[in-house]
Order: sequence, then structure tokens, then C-alpha cells
Amino acid sequence: MAMVYNASRPFSGDAARAFDLAVTALTALGFRLESRTADAVRLKGPGMNSNRQNPLVGASQLDVSVHQGQLDLTADLGAAERMMRFIRTFPIAINCVLGISFLAGFGAMFAGRIAPLIWLSPIIGLTLINGAIWAVLGPGMARRIRQRTCRGLDQLLSTMVVTGQQCAEHAEATDPIDKCVGGK
Repeated sequence: MAMVYNASRPFSGDAARAFDLAVTALTALGFRLESRTADAVRLKGPGMNSNRQNPLVGASQLDVSVHQGQLDLTADLGAAERMMRFIRTFPIAINCVLGISFLAGFGAMFAGRIAPLIWLSPIIGLTLINGAIWAVLGPGMARRIRQRTCRGLDQLLSTMVVTGQQCAEHAEATDPIDKCVGGK
């Protein structure tokens, strides 16, 4: 089951300007505009390759719509989910592979020369300790990726609401430069 994030905010502003903000901000991050109408916009995300990327790229698809005085955002968090799965499994898997490699390597080097407990104990001990550390850290890091993505989407939605409402308030400005930039 895919992770989905939903949020709504009351909205009585200029939907076109709010959508412009979202499209501009998200296309700069690599999102692709799938569709746009007067009351909805859909963008496809570029994918998440690192937990150091902008948290918004955790959304693999983003739908923003306006209806009944609400600005609604629905995001499929597929990219964040993929990164979370990777962070939970890769460190433990690589730890197991290294542990088996060291056992095979040291086993071939020390077979019959040194008592097995002398070289087996540190390898097995370090492999288990490292695996236990990642078993604790991995889920915490995965939770943090989801939280950052959801917080970023909340901030995007709030900024869209403020921008759309400011543009609606300044729509009557006589000077074109004063429109939608917080002029007099």
C-alpha cells in the first residue's frame, strides 16, 4: 500500500497564482507538469536519491486542487517510501555481506593456524553490533524522511495559500508592479 499525504487549507485567493507558485517551485526541483486546469494541477516527481535532497522530492506525484473554498493537496509519497525502504534494509544487508566476506577471508587465511575462536569472535561480534546499531538507526532515519517530506508539503501548501490570497488582495492595484508583490 502506497503512502499518501492529504492536506487542505481554507482558500479564497487567486488559484492561478497559487498554482504558478507550486509549478515554479516544483519544476525547479525536477518535477514534471502532467496537467493543469483552472482548478487543479498535477505534477510528477523526479524521485528521491538521497536523504539530503529537498524533502519535496519525496512526493512521486502531487495533485493540488481548489474547490468549495479549500486548497487541497494530495501527494503520493512513493519516492520517500522507496528511500525509507532502502535505509531500513541496505545497511543491514551490506553488514551481513561484509561479515560473511570477512569470515570467508579470515577462515582461508587462518584455517588450521590459529584457534577459530580467536578470529571468529571479533568478526561475529562486530557484525552483530553493527547490525544492531543499524536495526535501531534505520527505522528512525526512515521516519525522519517521511516527517520532512510531510512538513515540506505543508509549507508548500501554506505558502500557496498566502501567495494566492495576497495576489487576490492586490488585484485591484493600479500600478502593475504593485500587483501581487506586496506593494502599497
